[in-house]
Amino acid sequence: MKHTIVLSDLHLWEAVDGDGLWMRYRQKKYFPDERIAALLDRLTRGASPATIEVVFNGDVFDFDIARPDGAEDPPRDLASAMERMHSILDDHESFLDAVALVLARGQRVVFISGNHDLPLVIEPVRAALRERVERALVRAGLDAHRRARCMEQLSIKGWFHKTRDGIVIEHGQQYDSYTSVPHPLWPVSSKRPELQQTLGSLTMRYLIGRLGYFNPNVDESFLLSLGGYFTHWLRYYAWSRRSLALRWVFGTLLVAASLLRDTERKHAHRDVVSLVRAAQETSCDAQTLLAHSKLEQPAALERSVRILCLDRLAHALATLFALSLFTIDTSAGWIALVATFATAVLFRFVVPEGELAENYRSVRRAQREIAKVHDARAVIFGHTHIPEGEWSAGVFFGNCGSWAPMYLDIACTIPVQTSQPFVWLRSEGAHLEGGLYRFDGATIVPASAERPTVEAPQRWSRVRAPRRRLAA
Repeated sequence: MKHTIVLSDLHLWEAVDGDGLWMRYRQKKYFPDERIAALLDRLTRGASPATIEVVFNGDVFDFDIARPDGAEDPPRDLASAMERMHSILDDHESFLDAVALVLARGQRVVFISGNHDLPLVIEPVRAALRERVERALVRAGLDAHRRARCMEQLSIKGWFHKTRDGIVIEHGQQYDSYTSVPHPLWPVSSKRPELQQTLGSLTMRYLIGRLGYFNPNVDESFLLSLGGYFTHWLRYYAWSRRSLALRWVFGTLLVAASLLRDTERKHAHRDVVSLVRAAQETSCDAQTLLAHSKLEQPAALERSVRILCLDRLAHALATLFALSLFTIDTSAGWIALVATFATAVLFRFVVPEGELAENYRSVRRAQREIAKVHDARAVIFGHTHIPEGEWSAGVFFGNCGSWAPMYLDIACTIPVQTSQPFVWLRSEGAHLEGGLYRFDGATIVPASAERPTVEAPQRWSRVRAPRRRLAA
């Protein structure tokens, strides 16, 4: 019997020193490494070699989140990506040891690139990861011959992975217009030697990831009312040297400027090269890959304008300008005011609201279409952070959820989930079984598709697990 184990959205990042509230969720004691190691040890202990495939389905490493020391991030070029890879892994040796243990037991490990670890598409960054895994094998006491055999069982995919028994595993960011890139296997910008930018990566880099008194993994921590923001500012920012308003304003403007400057469009040449690379990585034929790629959602710049509230800012500035014209010429003031109002109404009518819920639906629809394209027995995504598992007409559709540190309070005392989700499928011949499971550090249990609820502070009556961050 073959076992396929899929984990997603671990969001391993550099640790923040100290024990303060600023970016507390990034302190080492909240890392998921030990629980990941316990799960992998539990699932692979005593198993026959070459019967288990562990797939890390994207956003395993977080290259987008702001640096913990508050310094400005370097350009998203190759040198910076390699340095960031080593910097992250320096704080996650126990995770590397867990991966090495799986390989040492004769099992296979696959890494798939997501939107937060897009640099894994680049070969030098892949080489850096392989080097660190091999160092872990050295720590495990394996000789050179055994290490070489283990490393043959490690692979890294830039788009998706298709198992021999018909399971398609993909992170899923390509079906989200806020995180998709035109060419997932060629993510370098055509305008400069840097990785392509998306709304998701930019908001994490310049905005949400730098607001250390919010948890970017939990919507409820930063999607507040106006009164909620004022209370939050008064409690955490008012007596500190940090500014919530300035970071929000300048962060939003940086995101908008970067989108206008760097948004990529598809190029025919890159399409061809990407399909060739995908064929080499996945062993799928060109027709299947072409049909698969046509399901991707292009970046929606106009919807990004709305979700960042830039249309409202432009409307407010235009209104102030129109009102100022009244001091010069009343007729000109009225014309400008009517034109401003008409433009605002037209824009909101033509450009749909940038709701995240529609992006969820787009990702789920893509799963069904991918199953048809590949005639798949299962399609497994990550990305949304919403754990799901459903059998439909003999095909399994799953989402691995997230292992990122998720807490409803800044002090990290109220966890969103007390157990972590993963997908575990077992196949033997034509038979496929399994689904979504949860692990609490000691016990593995089947999980329902419903998201868990947790008791929240009294200012909330009851809060569900997070929907999905903008930068998921």
